[in-house]
Amino acid sequence: MERPPHDAKLISFVSRDSDGAAISAIADLIAEATPLARGVELNYKATARGDCTAEGVVSGEEIARMRLELAEAGKTNVDVALTLTDETDTTAIEGMVRWHVRLNKKS
Repeated sequence: MERPPHDAKLISFVSRDSDGAAISAIADLIAEATPLARGVELNYKATARGDCTAEGVVSGEEIARMRLELAEAGKTNVDVALTLTDETDTTAIEGMVRWHVRLNKKS
């Protein structure tokens, strides 16, 4: 009988994709802004079996809101929606990572 992946491994998958989604939303500003993960909420839906795929997504509306707030206030929060599916395309985890992004102080 195949053992399901360990929770720590699953969390590392969704964390990595959250990082990528948050940073890609501000890629052109990365030299001027610092993202910091503030919180994670994961909802386990099913036991993951076999190879897994994680996806982190930031909506276009969320990116526009975040960029406007960052320009006006110098800081903002952005939510990255997460989904982890297994090799049978079963959703094993759904969740969200909240990122805080601030503009770096000019020296």
